[in-house]
Amino acid sequence: MVEAELEWLSKIGHLRFEPEAITSGGNWVTGPLKAAGTIWAWGQNNYGQLGDGTTMDRATPAQVPGLTNVASLAAGNEHSLTVKQDGSVWGWGFNGYGLIDDSNTDVFEPKQIAAPGAWSLTVH
Repeated sequence: MVEAELEWLSKIGHLRFEPEAITSGGNWVTGPLKAAGTIWAWGQNNYGQLGDGTTMDRATPAQVPGLTNVASLAAGNEHSLTVKQDGSVWGWGFNGYGLIDDSNTDVFEPKQIAAPGAWSLTVH
């Protein structure tokens, strides 16, 4: 990536995989999935979209607690979904309109929303 792209991305936040390639990012949050199957996130956090149990914005990457063995990751505007290697689906962040579950209550930490199965994530 060129320096201008990295500067722009640092303003919107990041979800990254290792090596340093951005794999998923919404309007307000970004995060990487590292080789060890962990997710690191930073950016705006008003709906818990960083998954750290708070609503505090974060300028530097921090590991999303409680998630290991992650196989894939997708980020919406203010929420994220992931499929772990065992096939279970996890989500956190803005939950209006039932984006994560049917509670319509924002989810501040990763929450399992589907049992292991043959799930996959597609970003449109």
